[in-house]
Amino acid sequence: HETMPPARYTEASFVKDLEAEGIGRPSTYASILETLKDREYVALDGKALMPSLTGFVVTSLLEDHFSDFVDITFTAKMEERLDKIAKGQGSKEGYLAEYYLGEAGLREKVKRGESGIEGDEGRRAKLPMLKNSSDVQIL
Repeated sequence: HETMPPARYTEASFVKDLEAEGIGRPSTYASILETLKDREYVALDGKALMPSLTGFVVTSLLEDHFSDFVDITFTAKMEERLDKIAKGQGSKEGYLAEYYLGEAGLREKVKRGESGIEGDEGRRAKLPMLKNSSDVQIL
């Protein structure tokens, strides 16, 4: 008995999962999908969203060095916080200062993350669909 891999995302199923995770808003779903396609992180194969090699490389690099910023919980909390600011329950200046400045702020995290990136790291990708795969070198 073989197990089947999960079905590929379609645009509709991707948006449904974004909604379920509290990421994005109805006004931003189309632009999120367009950005993913325009930057060639994914392509449509029929209705299925297929990740590209570029998508794998970018995802791998972000997960390895900027995991906080690609974490679903982080993004959902950020969206929640922005919603509160939009309702007048907090200031955008305070949130931006907290988000960007200080020891745990974006500026320091990016500095630390960038310092850990090797020069040729953007040329390697992990391909999760290959069982027991090592990094693939992009020449």
